[in-house]
Amino acid sequence: MLTLQAGGSVLVLAPDHSVLAQAWAALSGLASGCGTGAVLFSGSLTPEARLCAWEQVRSGAARFAAGSYLALTLPLTPRLIVLLEDASDAYKLLSGSRAWIPDLAARVAKETGAALGCVASVPSDETLDWPAVDLPPTRAVAYGGLLGPGSGCRTWPTKQPPPQVRRRRVSAQP
Repeated sequence: MLTLQAGGSVLVLAPDHSVLAQAWAALSGLASGCGTGAVLFSGSLTPEARLCAWEQVRSGAARFAAGSYLALTLPLTPRLIVLLEDASDAYKLLSGSRAWIPDLAARVAKETGAALGCVASVPSDETLDWPAVDLPPTRAVAYGGLLGPGSGCRTWPTKQPPPQVRRRRVSAQP
């Protein structure tokens, strides 16, 4: 949110459509409070919807983008890239380039000078050696708690600490 308030751009990458839908529902509303628009960008959109989102980003009307790995191609110079569930197999492209999306996100972060954050219930083996900051445990597991009641998120009584959840903020690595 601070990045958007300071005039920067934020890119949130999700491994699949269900995580993307949750992230979009939880985070897209933050953009309007910061004086910018938000776009959703993935291969599941129609070509017309992708073109509309592309134009909003290109024109500067939207500085918050959430999407699949395809969102890495947006004409956006992010100050922050958030990679959700970096251990997901959906980030491993098994055909064509055989790219691993967290590596591509790290490369984009390095080239643009953006901070790179990974938020996962279980980090991937590949990112364990990236610099990390363990954040204090939250009262809800992962980012599902942002969705509110009925989101399937577990909460704990105030006298019992929640189980340790490793949430990490990582700086860009090559």
